[in-house]
Amino acid sequence: MEALPATRQQLRETVRGFRLLVFASILTLGMTLILSFNLVWTSQVNVVVGEPAPDDVFAPISYSYTSTVLTEKAREQARNSIAEIFTPLDPGIGREQLAQANAIFSFIETIRNDPLATTEDKIAYFQSIEDLEVSEEVARDLLTFNPSEFNTVKSEILRIVDDLMREEIRESQLEEFQRIARRQASLGLTQAQSNVVTNLAWQFIAPTVFPDDEATSATRDQAAQDIEPVTRSVARDQRIVRAGEIVTVEDYELMGQLG
Repeated sequence: MEALPATRQQLRETVRGFRLLVFASILTLGMTLILSFNLVWTSQVNVVVGEPAPDDVFAPISYSYTSTVLTEKAREQARNSIAEIFTPLDPGIGREQLAQANAIFSFIETIRNDPLATTEDKIAYFQSIEDLEVSEEVARDLLTFNPSEFNTVKSEILRIVDDLMREEIRESQLEEFQRIARRQASLGLTQAQSNVVTNLAWQFIAPTVFPDDEATSATRDQAAQDIEPVTRSVARDQRIVRAGEIVTVEDYELMGQLG
């Protein structure tokens, strides 16, 4: 009967030891799960930009960071919002085109009055004028005009050139302004006169403003510099990308930040 207390004491120590063993096992299991979770995030999240994600990806922690990708994207949008800048209207170009038209009509008048050249020779001379397309029909009309009719045609063409070359004409708008020139012939002209004006006037219309690459680049760069760095935040367990969705550069950057 005296051995009973000793047996109880041993039982208590056994129970205490068992509890410690269980606690240690639980602690070890918990640490293992934590480490495993981290290992899953760092080593098992396998995605490729531009391809579907194989699984849902969730943020393991709450996190905020300055996004290089989003910042550059915002800056690029700012650059693209700036329209192309053009040089100021250059009146000198209009004066050059007007002078060219005057010179060509002086040449045409000289050929018209040449008593030694045949009609065919004169037509050939008209068609040899550099930078001016003269059809045979237009050439014959030029030869049939009396001096007054010829001067009216010349004045009408010079008027159209003078009016339109005062406008800001971009290279992309040139055809539009040339079409306008074709429609500017006075209704008071004869059919032959209108034909000559319609076919010649538009050929003297040229661009008067041009892209200013330096100013455009500087303005776009300044617009980009004015954009503040973009901060991105994510909450713990927030889905970053859904299984099957295409992984973007922004997604990949975020996952890289999360480690």
